Amino acid sequence: MRLFRKRAHAEPDEARRAFEHFLADVAAAQRALLTAIPTPRDDGEPFHRALESFAREIGRARGSLDAWKHHASVHDWTRCREALDLATRAVGDAAAGPASHSFEDLNALVGELLAPFESIADVERAARRRR
Repeated sequence: MRLFRKRAHAEPDEARRAFEHFLADVAAAQRALLTAIPTPRDDGEPFHRALESFAREIGRARGSLDAWKHHASVHDWTRCREALDLATRAVGDAAAGPASHSFEDLNALVGELLAPFESIADVERAARRRR
C-alpha cells in the first residue's frame, strides 16, 4: 500500500524556482512605480522616472516568463503574460498623459497601472494552494 503519491499537478522544482524569480521581478516593478507616491518624509520620485523604472522591471519580468512555462502551468503562464501585456499598454497610455498629477490623481493612476498585477497575485495564490 502506497502512503504517498506523487501529485498529478506537481511542477518541477526548477519551474517553481523560476516562477518565484518571476514573482520577484513583478514585485520589483510594483516597488519601482510606488516610489512616485509622496510620503510625509519624501516627495517621491518624479512620475516619469518611476514610470520608466516600472516599464524596465516589467521587461525583466517578461524576460523571466519562459523559464517557468511548463505543461502544468500553461494557463497560469498565459494569465501572467496577458497581465504584463496590459500593464505595458497602460505604461504607454500613462506616458502620453500629463507630466504632473495631484496626489489623488497620482494614486488613482498608480492603482490603474498596478491593476493588471491582480491576475498575477491570483495565480500566485492558486500555485501556493496547489503545493
